[in-house]
Amino acid sequence: MMDVLSKSPLNEIMSCGVMSNGSGQVIIFHDRPIEEEISWIEYDQSSNSFSIVYVDGFTQSLGFEINSKTAMNLMNSGQVVLAYLEGKQIMSTQEVVIIAKDY
Repeated sequence: MMDVLSKSPLNEIMSCGVMSNGSGQVIIFHDRPIEEEISWIEYDQSSNSFSIVYVDGFTQSLGFEINSKTAMNLMNSGQVVLAYLEGKQIMSTQEVVIIAKDY
């Protein structure tokens, strides 16, 4: 089992990225399993930070910049789908609430 609960951003531990659309659908792709239980995804508009918050309260940055169009989509979303990929095949998905902070 890989310990993703480190101080490193997720994109330094595995390949990951985000796709979104104007309807508020958001998918985070990652190429290694995340074994730890996730409570929610958090997007902070003021700092443009995008993080995973685990059940134990640990917050881990995803480690990549969010462009303005994706930021608007995140603000209109209520949930995120995390998709674990092996090669080009989706192995598993998980729906997680997103909390978008705009203050």
